[in-house]
Amino acid sequence: MMSASSASLLGRRVLLALCLVWLGGVAGLFAGAASAPAGSGLAGSAMVLVYGIAGAVIGAIAGALAGWKLSREALRPVLAAAVVLLLTAAIAIGVMVVRQQKARETSAAAEAASQRAPFSVSLVTHRPDSGATFIDIAIDGERDTFVMTSRQKPGRPVCRGGLNQSQHAEVLDALRRLDAMFAKETAVCAAAGEVLLTFRWTLPEGGGIAREVGLTPECDQAHTEFTALYVPIEKVAFSAENNAGRLQCDEPGAR
Repeated sequence: MMSASSASLLGRRVLLALCLVWLGGVAGLFAGAASAPAGSGLAGSAMVLVYGIAGAVIGAIAGALAGWKLSREALRPVLAAAVVLLLTAAIAIGVMVVRQQKARETSAAAEAASQRAPFSVSLVTHRPDSGATFIDIAIDGERDTFVMTSRQKPGRPVCRGGLNQSQHAEVLDALRRLDAMFAKETAVCAAAGEVLLTFRWTLPEGGGIAREVGLTPECDQAHTEFTALYVPIEKVAFSAENNAGRLQCDEPGAR
């Protein structure tokens, strides 16, 4: 039967080996993270994992050799140092995780803020065969509401609905690109021709200039930014029109 002294010595040797396995694995993970190229995605994650496993294996070998080679007297201070390093590494990892979480939360908040801004935009269709869900629609991007004259409902009533966060972001992104184009080229679509749609909008972050454009076929072909704005607006109207409870409509003729 193993004596208490021998059992205690064996326990310290095993604990030292475990500490070195853990420290080797952590060191390998850090080395892998430092070596992985930026933006490497899953390949970079796999590389970090391989480094971590390699570090743990090296730690296991070092722990086994140290446990076998070190004398009883030398084992105690080495084990104490290993435990201190282990605790220090655990604290450092905890601090790093907290900082990364805060950085992710800050980044997410900044991203969410960039996807929201007040704006107003309206469209009027001028052709009965346009295929649009609406005859006209006006969106208030500050309150995330819209008012439209429905093309599909009998009597073509005036209907009201709301935008969700994703819809707001899609319309805003397209509106920003269209407004930026006008900021560089104010004479866009100045030529005369058949007007398919009338666009009106204001974007306070872009200077709050009220703009109005009658979209002709030539202008539509030359500037895809108009189609890029029309599509998310049509999606807002279509989604509300085809989901029960998303629209509140006046009685036909109640204008």
